[in-house]
Amino acid sequence: MQGNSRVPRRLHAWLPRLVLLLSFAATSVHAAIPYATSEIDIDGSLREWDSSAFSMSFAETVAPLAQRNQVRLRIAWNLDALFIAGQVHDADLIDAPDGIAIEQFHQYDSIQIYLDARDDSQARMNADDIDVLILPDGRSGVLRGDDLIAELADARVPQRQSAPFLHALATRREASAWTFELRLPFAGLGVDPDAMRRMKIDVAMNDWVQDHAPASEPGFDFSDLAEGDRVTGAQTPEIGTQLWPLTWQGGRDFGFPNNWRGMSLVGQAPLSERMLRALGAQRFVLMLAGSAILLVVLVATALEWSARRRIRRVIAIVHAVAPTHTAAPALAPESPLQERAQSEADGDGRVQSAATGSDADVNPRDREFANQVLAHVRANLDRDLGPPALAAAMHVSLRTLQRRIRDGLNSSPQDLVLAARLDAAYGLLRTGRLRVSEVAFQVGFDDLSHFSKRFRVAYGIAPSRVAQSGPGPSAEALK
Repeated sequence: MQGNSRVPRRLHAWLPRLVLLLSFAATSVHAAIPYATSEIDIDGSLREWDSSAFSMSFAETVAPLAQRNQVRLRIAWNLDALFIAGQVHDADLIDAPDGIAIEQFHQYDSIQIYLDARDDSQARMNADDIDVLILPDGRSGVLRGDDLIAELADARVPQRQSAPFLHALATRREASAWTFELRLPFAGLGVDPDAMRRMKIDVAMNDWVQDHAPASEPGFDFSDLAEGDRVTGAQTPEIGTQLWPLTWQGGRDFGFPNNWRGMSLVGQAPLSERMLRALGAQRFVLMLAGSAILLVVLVATALEWSARRRIRRVIAIVHAVAPTHTAAPALAPESPLQERAQSEADGDGRVQSAATGSDADVNPRDREFANQVLAHVRANLDRDLGPPALAAAMHVSLRTLQRRIRDGLNSSPQDLVLAARLDAAYGLLRTGRLRVSEVAFQVGFDDLSHFSKRFRVAYGIAPSRVAQSGPGPSAEALK
């Protein structure tokens, strides 16, 4: 009993490993069809096909050298369709005559693409399997598997002409080759690409050697065909010619799903495309518009916050540094900004040192130079104080001016001038003796709206409110 019980136990222990191994083997035999990374136009050209697509070539190897065709294939997919393209090198094309039925296309140089989109067929084609026949001149047709024909007629490849199948095809002829591009909509195949990830595909070429009249029933017998043998029309004397058939799997006889190659759709559509499908075009556009507006608002808010923080820091420095060389207008009384801005400035060691003169890292000569610039600005608020004018007034180059103000007061020339003007404007408004427009003009602003905007950003309050409060409101009242 003990000896017999070990076998089930061992089998139970190895069963998960066996299942995993079989699953890996089943997955590995399925070739991957990648998601199309670019838009594919059905125009007969392979230029837009990139290296990400599935690629494969197959060629005749035993026919006479002059009759050895070669086929190069590309396959990809997107949310709408399966795309198959190829280039067929054939030095001697046998064109099909006009007026022949789809069932006769394979009697001339052609490509046949068999597809089992559901991966559910076995030895014979069933109702959802299709056979797409393509001629070099752009004609095409679709034959579909038929279960009834398979049952009643015992046909080896049970097919019938399909109901109209809305596929797109384009071909292009060259000197010794022709190309084709085929688009097979998933809607016509009756599958959802996200749900049905596996399918079977077979690609076959018919290479005829001599021109001939079409036969109504070409009775070829492939059962005893040896590798490398050519097929002849022995059972259909009116054809009286030969051909070299070949599939990409290397077979000479085709139309049997159990010989088709298993393939898997891999990858997925970009997020934007999937959202477009989920929301619809109108909602997707509205969502994009809303996102763009939100982004603009966020960026504008961030820029405004950064500008406000920067100018408040510089105003704190300007208010803390006394003029040294020229008489300047009276400094503004303590503003509601002062305590808040100074606390912000204290977070930066270089700003604090410039305002207090206590940091050894600041070059005293740069600090002194920056203070001289500030004194000049305060004495000439109503004049041109652009960086070039300041550099000329201080007898230095523009670059030297920018560097020394940065190192001395941790500011730019533009921010230093703006801070000095706003600080002076606040003091003049607090006196209550001047209108807002008069104050703006006196401290160097030509545009009243620009002055009001800058003042509000710096102090968080409209200049008119400061003017209306008169001399003496507490700092807490204006916070």
